[in-house]
Amino acid sequence: MAMTDELLLKYISGDATEHETREVVEWIEAAEEHQRHYMRLRRLHDISLWHDDAQSAITPQHAPIYRRWTYRILRIAAVVALAIGFTWLYSEWTTEPIAYHTISTPAGGRVEVVLPDSTRVWLNSLTTLTYPSTFDGKQREVRIDGEGYFAVTRNERQQPFIVRTNRYDVRVVGTEFNVIAYSTDSIWQTALVKGKVELIDPADQSLVAQMTPGTSITALHGVLQRATITVDESYYRWREGLVCFTNVTIEELLSKIERYFDTRIVVKSQRLQQRRYTGKFRTHDGVEHVLRVLQYGNDFSYTIDNENNQIIIY
Repeated sequence: MAMTDELLLKYISGDATEHETREVVEWIEAAEEHQRHYMRLRRLHDISLWHDDAQSAITPQHAPIYRRWTYRILRIAAVVALAIGFTWLYSEWTTEPIAYHTISTPAGGRVEVVLPDSTRVWLNSLTTLTYPSTFDGKQREVRIDGEGYFAVTRNERQQPFIVRTNRYDVRVVGTEFNVIAYSTDSIWQTALVKGKVELIDPADQSLVAQMTPGTSITALHGVLQRATITVDESYYRWREGLVCFTNVTIEELLSKIERYFDTRIVVKSQRLQQRRYTGKFRTHDGVEHVLRVLQYGNDFSYTIDNENNQIIIY
């Protein structure tokens, strides 16, 4: 299938027709090379979009809910380029100051970060990552508030890699894992894909638990729950904008939707609250598409209140 940059840019800017959108999506999913070319083109578009928005009197905050997410998901490269902060601190191992970088993603945004040791980190919506400009100490430390997928590089010095969160620290040497640690949520979770990780209590540095691949540990209201997970690509495809969920409550599902589309959802239907849900959605389809899919097999209606940035489900 032939594809032009002109059509890809038309799709990225949200001006493609339904037929063109379907054509682009099929082309992107047909090969990894297509995905890489699309991402390169989108990053260039993101940078120009940020500058255009900065000079405009009409900002995404004034757009309706169902449109606002498109502005934010397209700002990924801009977030990387412009939302990096620097903090100068002294290390316990050296008298030289170390620069710390902070990267934050907006609602609906995703970004990939390569750390100084070549570790790759994917950050989900409304996530903040802080890391040093170099890993010169006894261990490699970063801090995250939100959700991130880590592919940790094993190094010759065998420096443990520590991910500090609002609940527990995750300690590894070389592995791949996902961690959900939003300071605004009551649920904390980490899931191990490859290698081995340890959960550490930051208060006294005691070992809380060890994990093996294909398992997850969830902390809810102070209780740790261990579970077996299916380690496949779909589970972590939020990195590509595909959100998958299996047998979750409406509360868990709507929490994801609120975070991805930066809106508040109020449920007044008792029937929905008593059910569990399995499915998937793409963030670029928009919140109304997700709600329409959810309506299949579920008898409910909804209204969108743009003024108060909320959706009410009846």
